[in-house]
Amino acid sequence: MFRRTAVLLAVVIVACMVFSAAAQAQTNDVYWVGYYSNNLTINNLETVAAVPDQSVYINNPGVQGAPINPATGLVSTAGYLCANLYVFDASQEMVECCSCPLSPNALVSLSLRTNLLANPLGGVAPRSGVIKLISSLPISVTPNGVSPTTATAVCDAGEIGSAGETVLADLRAWGTQFQILSQGRYAITQSKFMAAPLSAAEAAFLPVACQFVRYLGSGQGVCTCSTPV
Repeated sequence: MFRRTAVLLAVVIVACMVFSAAAQAQTNDVYWVGYYSNNLTINNLETVAAVPDQSVYINNPGVQGAPINPATGLVSTAGYLCANLYVFDASQEMVECCSCPLSPNALVSLSLRTNLLANPLGGVAPRSGVIKLISSLPISVTPNGVSPTTATAVCDAGEIGSAGETVLADLRAWGTQFQILSQGRYAITQSKFMAAPLSAAEAAFLPVACQFVRYLGSGQGVCTCSTPV
């Protein structure tokens, strides 16, 4: 009886360790969530030009690899990551999606109006909503030229989990938001994108929803990337 109890206890402990490891892997720097607020107008009373734009900053810290091979001095294809972006409105509907390649140590600055909400599904940019970010490997990375010091990475927010675009950790992101404090008083705040568990259901839903948005939009629903700064 004691032996059976000991074996059962050992099995439970191992199962708990496996579950804990799986849960840790699930939350290990692959899925990030930010938000935007009060986009375009202040209580619909002022012009777009009077309301500051909001920004998203994404960094590849270089944990997965260096940009240059120290042995050759040429570009390394290791370390490139994709920032897969899914932009939602306050009604939980995806309005745009896209994927931006980042070389190691790169910083990309995205404008809410110009890059992330310039081409929403349905043609109307929402006032507030959520921006979801998944970090992944590129589909491919191709050196540029014979003795390359740069490379071109191919990313697709609709292909997460397929076509070689495996979810992989380590992007970092921040966003600015336009806040209405009181009548006539406003402020720009900045916040870090918060890590969230990436469930199998969410990992499957986001790329499929992205493909659906692009299909329905017939040109709408596709956000854009800016040049790294």
